[in-house]
Amino acid sequence: MHADNAPSGPTLRLQIVPPGPGGVHDFAAALRAQWALQGQPSELLALGRTATRPQTLGGALTALRGGGPERCSVLLHFSGYGYDPRGLCGWLLHELLAARQQWGPQLRIVTLFHELFASSMPWQSAFWLGPVQADIARRLAALSAAVATNTTQHAQWLRAQPGVTAAVQVRPVFSNFLQPAHLPASAEREPALIVFGAMATRRRALQRLAAHAPALRALGIEAITEVGPGAPTILRSWTQQHLGLLPPAAVAQQLLRHRHALIDYPAAYLAKSSVLAAYAAHGCAVLNTAAPAADADGLRAGQHYATLSRTQPFAQPVDARVWQTMADTLTRWHSGHTLPLQARELGALLDPLPAWPG
Repeated sequence: MHADNAPSGPTLRLQIVPPGPGGVHDFAAALRAQWALQGQPSELLALGRTATRPQTLGGALTALRGGGPERCSVLLHFSGYGYDPRGLCGWLLHELLAARQQWGPQLRIVTLFHELFASSMPWQSAFWLGPVQADIARRLAALSAAVATNTTQHAQWLRAQPGVTAAVQVRPVFSNFLQPAHLPASAEREPALIVFGAMATRRRALQRLAAHAPALRALGIEAITEVGPGAPTILRSWTQQHLGLLPPAAVAQQLLRHRHALIDYPAAYLAKSSVLAAYAAHGCAVLNTAAPAADADGLRAGQHYATLSRTQPFAQPVDARVWQTMADTLTRWHSGHTLPLQARELGALLDPLPAWPG
């Protein structure tokens, strides 16, 4: 049961994230900073469980409360493998239930699903763990007063689960790097390709890119820039530079300098890619090396990004105006869910009202 008539009074706003660095933590940190700019202070709690340092949510809430706020609004960032190496984070569900019992109607729980559960072939462990992970996700959604996720595919699964009564909202991932006031035109940028992100995702995209070298050279792309931690991916007969891990302002400068940007992401999940969001916010024309698939979340291959694959050779015109149109279309798509907008929207789900919706 969700609280229908919570008492009035000051409220503690708290985000729960998995321990350690990563995209979920970066997302929550950006959200916290934006809330602060909007005059709404909040706390960030990395909640984990180890054999030597048990941590309870109820204890953490009591310590953060410090005898002050009468109520607490929690935004749980859910990604099962962040809370447990096998994605079996039933303990997290237990902690939320215990905190709900302790705080009663003074605790409001909103869950943002970055991931749901894993799936794989029968000879892989995720095949057998997936159903348990799915049950945890379902029970967390049923416990929540409000639910949000980053793709329509995730939302459809959540809405179909028994016991989930809260409305499920879709919030494509925002760019952690705020969109500049001015975006250089495609014709003003270097005809080079940038790939940004974790080492494994960069490597996958670049290795798949190798098969399309002739088509990319026909576009005038001769140079590739890698930005991100870890070792570079070496490709033959390309001019390459690896800039490593850069501060946000330097990343933004590199994105604005390049005409094209590279990603390898299935179409059904592009809306959950913070890398794509960063490209969109900085006006890059995106090339996707993932296989063509059905469009999703308002993103359309050939309009918002160009698709490359072994089975579908690159067929986009080379006219610079095409790239400008594509970059503009992707930027407009992202403008509907920027960090400032989502900070207000997610904040509205957390804010206490005289009668909280169930």
